[in-house]
Amino acid sequence: MENKLQLSDLLRLIKGTVKKGFPSSFWVCAEISDITINYSGHCYLELIEKPSKGDSIVAKARGIIWSSTFRMLNVYFQSTTGTILQKGLKILVKVSIEFNEVYGLSLIIHDIDPTYTIGEQEQKKREIILRLEQEGIIDMNRNLELPEVIQNIAVISSSGAAGYGDFVNQLNNNSLGIVFNHALFQTVMQGDKTEKSVIESLDKVFEYEPLFDAVVIIRGGGSKSDLSYFDSYEIASHIAQFPIPVICGIGHDRDQSVADIVANASLKTPTAVAEFLIEKASEFFQSIEDLENRTIEYFTAFIQEQKNFLQNAILISGPKILESLHSSMMQVDVYYNKTKDLFYKRKNNEIQTIQYKTLQLKHAIQLLINNQNNRLINSIKSSTLSCNKILSNANQIITHNQEKVMLYDPQRILERGYTLTTTAEGTILKSASEVDANTVLKTVFKDGSITSIPDLNQ
Repeated sequence: MENKLQLSDLLRLIKGTVKKGFPSSFWVCAEISDITINYSGHCYLELIEKPSKGDSIVAKARGIIWSSTFRMLNVYFQSTTGTILQKGLKILVKVSIEFNEVYGLSLIIHDIDPTYTIGEQEQKKREIILRLEQEGIIDMNRNLELPEVIQNIAVISSSGAAGYGDFVNQLNNNSLGIVFNHALFQTVMQGDKTEKSVIESLDKVFEYEPLFDAVVIIRGGGSKSDLSYFDSYEIASHIAQFPIPVICGIGHDRDQSVADIVANASLKTPTAVAEFLIEKASEFFQSIEDLENRTIEYFTAFIQEQKNFLQNAILISGPKILESLHSSMMQVDVYYNKTKDLFYKRKNNEIQTIQYKTLQLKHAIQLLINNQNNRLINSIKSSTLSCNKILSNANQIITHNQEKVMLYDPQRILERGYTLTTTAEGTILKSASEVDANTVLKTVFKDGSITSIPDLNQ
């Protein structure tokens, strides 16, 4: 048999072989599948490699950035890429190989190239955009015509976000006094749950799509890494194919997400989105006022022109045609009044249409609230019935047990003809062996007791 080795001896041999075989450092491309920063400041990563197509893992290794190195690399990476080290990022790192008898093989990270990660992120965006173009959906939402007045708005945002508060405040307190109806669909707007939450909210809006003129997706300030969650094919695909216009207010001054690209309109901040909606409504109402003014000016000039023509005709033709001209002037006045009435009627119809849509939205929101109240009331009724049934069963059990206890009441036993024998002091006697010649017996009946002295000779 060959010489036996202790496990530690074998691992020390491996450690020495690794150290001799890999004395220098290497630049390695990998994807972060997990990352942990412990209390001491050390950063532990799980690095993997996937094939160009598919999600299978072809290689995996443990990576470590010691705290002194991590403090510098983390700041450098964030300032260059605008994002933090996180799951899913592809990175290019300079590593040395270390083998430990207890912890096994580790890659000690000494440096990182942020330009590689930036390139990977841009490549991912280009691939998503190309896929949307190939599927023929990238321009679908952008090609939808925005309503002249966007007054009934579905808002996809987080209720606690400062950006949402700014958006609502800007709309509700606009200087023109325009009334906007907006319904919030509560959504997670940052972190790993962003994609799923945004898609779920879009699906909910779709159920009430006839009630809304447009969808607004907004979020407050954040890092570039927060914005990267909107470089998602699934979010972009849902926005691109949504049946009503989608307006995004999720970006930064210099960055544009894929969601911004496919949306009907994209602005940098929630406040900018609110200003856009206010301006568009203002332009519509201004256009109506301009149309009214131009119409009045046109017919005023036309009437004056006709009056001048008639006055000239009177001067030329004389008194014989005065009556005919006067009649024509009256007809012109009648035509003017009819036209003016028709214009104001059209204007009132448009205003009534806007008010009707407002009532529809309020009714839908009230219906949602009523449904939730009915569910709560039914739940309370069901719980009350269950509790009453449990109490009733418990009372029956208690009553039954009380009856059983009463059956064993000593007084009840005496009433059935039995007696109880005790000493004069009241000690209950259970056996004849407990009695001697000096014992005074007391026999208890249902209606009294007697004392006696035992005859032990019998």
